[in-house]
Amino acid sequence: MVGESLYPYRIAFLRGFKLAEIKTKRLDATKVDNLEALFKMLKSGRVDTVIEARSTFEIIKNDDRFRGIGILDPPLETSLLFHYLNKKHKRLIPEFERALRQIKEDQNKADRRRGSFKSQRRFVEIPTL
Repeated sequence: MVGESLYPYRIAFLRGFKLAEIKTKRLDATKVDNLEALFKMLKSGRVDTVIEARSTFEIIKNDDRFRGIGILDPPLETSLLFHYLNKKHKRLIPEFERALRQIKEDQNKADRRRGSFKSQRRFVEIPTL
């Protein structure tokens, strides 16, 4: 479990990441407002590790400001994530579904380039209201 294995470390994650909040409740954890602050804290040594999605690392890994930051592989824990929309935003569902399908296709392409056919992420189809 994430919480137990990270006990000796100073941890940071994005504010609003509820699963990270739950898993690190009794640990030395800091919540930050944005990705830049999160990775600056890690790079400067203010924290020992961050909890973030693999896709985020894929975004920042080529950024010179964050050179030297690596990713733990395999991850300590993987979880399914769900996206929720309030009923008042139901008109956004088709656009949201297209975006999720595009993300899934992009991930599949990246997996094929790496020679891995098992995606690190799972997507759930969104029922139409």
